Amino acid sequence: MCIRITLIFENIYDEVSINSVAKSYDRRFKIVNNPIILSQLPDGERWFESAYSSCECSTGIGSFELFTRNVENVIEQLKDKSIAEEVRTEEVKRKSMYKKDVDNWGEFIKSLIRKYNFKRVGLLMHFTDDDLARADFLILDKYVVKYSDINPEVLMKIKNELYIILWIIKLVKAKQIKVRNIREG
Repeated sequence: MCIRITLIFENIYDEVSINSVAKSYDRRFKIVNNPIILSQLPDGERWFESAYSSCECSTGIGSFELFTRNVENVIEQLKDKSIAEEVRTEEVKRKSMYKKDVDNWGEFIKSLIRKYNFKRVGLLMHFTDDDLARADFLILDKYVVKYSDINPEVLMKIKNELYIILWIIKLVKAKQIKVRNIREG
């Protein structure tokens, strides 16, 4: 199983315009035509996946528990001090990797909204070992995060199969989307 981080945009944005911004963040996306998933999105939206990788298991998106865990009590129980130091070093590297990735995602998303006037950006995390064009899963819930609240902690707290909508403006169609603060979920 691999983690897949996908994006959702309004139909007015195409691959070329999205990728012209994405390349500055070492990202590239392609459209996913999956009727099962598209039927769960609001009308007029497209689903995009990474064109570079089919596995994003090292992403900082959704990594909050891994990022905040404390392994010191486990390390202290190791008898071999060289192994303990190796575990500690690996944990520091992993957390640094998550932070760098989530910062990159945050800057990319903010850039789309701030510099390129995207009204909203949808973010969806999913575990799969299948081609996303054939994926069959239910989007469990939808959360809305205002532009001013987009930060590493919010991105790290994203859960599997939740559609996170990142806005520059306040929610307009509140009856269509259940709004809940991501910190409560």
